[in-house]
Amino acid sequence: MAHVRILVRYGGAWDEGRRKYEGGVLKSMVVPKEITHKDLQYELYDLAEVDPTKFDIKIRCIYEIKGEKEAPSFELSNDRDLKFYTLSENPLEVPLYLSFEPTSNRSMKVLNKDYNSVSGSNQV
Repeated sequence: MAHVRILVRYGGAWDEGRRKYEGGVLKSMVVPKEITHKDLQYELYDLAEVDPTKFDIKIRCIYEIKGEKEAPSFELSNDRDLKFYTLSENPLEVPLYLSFEPTSNRSMKVLNKDYNSVSGSNQV
């Protein structure tokens, strides 16, 4: 099985205006070339020592595109994006930048219903 070496920067923050990631630490990891996006997320949570139940992860990189002075960052949000990244000529030249935000708890929300206000009548 083929592997790919990746540089990962985390613990800093994006300066959206300058398209730059500032601060944090730089680490390396080796993953199977066929890793899924979900499995990569687990590896990155582990590397950064962040609890996946409390934080959502955003994975981005910056590609230099000829003719474009200010190309936006490239977000790796699914298997297709990850495949593009791992098939790059040299992923080591394009580090991954991580940002974590508190989980929005979308999947954990419970609808509160006031059952006491329901009428016992079937009148329309």
